Amino acid sequence: MKRVVSLMFLFFVLVAVYFLYVVDALFWKRQSIKVGTNFWHGYEILYLARSLGHLPDNVKLVEFNTTSEVKRSYRNGLINAMALTIDEALRLLADGHQIRVIMVFDISEGADVVIARENIEDPQDLKGKRIGVEQTALGAYMLYRFLENKGLKQEDVEVKVLELHEHYNAFVKGDVDLVITFEPEKSKILKEGGHVIFSSRDIPGEIVDVLVVDVSLTKQVEALKGLLDGYFRAYEYYDKNRGMAYTMMSRRLGLTPEEIAKSFDGVRLPDFLENKKMLLSDIMKNNIERICDAMKSKNMLSKDLNCSVLLDEKIVRRLYEAN
Repeated sequence: MKRVVSLMFLFFVLVAVYFLYVVDALFWKRQSIKVGTNFWHGYEILYLARSLGHLPDNVKLVEFNTTSEVKRSYRNGLINAMALTIDEALRLLADGHQIRVIMVFDISEGADVVIARENIEDPQDLKGKRIGVEQTALGAYMLYRFLENKGLKQEDVEVKVLELHEHYNAFVKGDVDLVITFEPEKSKILKEGGHVIFSSRDIPGEIVDVLVVDVSLTKQVEALKGLLDGYFRAYEYYDKNRGMAYTMMSRRLGLTPEEIAKSFDGVRLPDFLENKKMLLSDIMKNNIERICDAMKSKNMLSKDLNCSVLLDEKIVRRLYEAN
């Protein structure tokens, strides 16, 4: 009898342990946040947060080579949060994906550029020239705004699709006359005699990198707050200890601290208070609408797409205002 009781007790213990294991696994699966990024120094504070141990255990960072890979992984359900430019996020929204902006990583103020050869200066010099650009929404948007700024149409130039890692060689070999690019390729190409003929400084507030999450994650307020808290703690460290922060970043990126410091030229990184102001005022709302209208005018988005849903004030207030 004692043996039967012991076996039954053991059985119930095992059942209880298994039940707790399943509940725990389901809980962490429900709370898990997998953030996909491509290589861009504007996202480095996120990786600095990981290095400093400021990110919760349920936040995982996944780095990809290109933005296209980030979006593909989201579509395939491998990640549920992404670092994207607003125009890239709008393209996903247009494809029917329910995503929401919850943070601004950076505002490009000259970091995204069009680099031309020395003999190309005026708009008339551009006709018939070959322009290298990534096949992304950001690449298409920069090309559109550049040509518009110079009073040209896309048929006035020859567009060559290039991945970011191909920009430098294509320019050096003479395969293209201009290239739309950013760091780390920007500095390398400028050393080869190129000069900036147009940049995001000419379209202030239009190239903005944001953290977007799948709408299903917006129910996990505490989990998202943990992610944001970790990020902004790392931002404070970066702001007060630039030298050490650049050193830590250099270990991950394989660049010198000086190169990393230089790469932040032309990029503004908003802190917690500026994020709150941008997201809860009309600043970000107007930026999204302006970019949306520009993309619709070039048939990059459907005319009836409601772009305003990308930013949900109720969600932002729950994340940025004290309970």
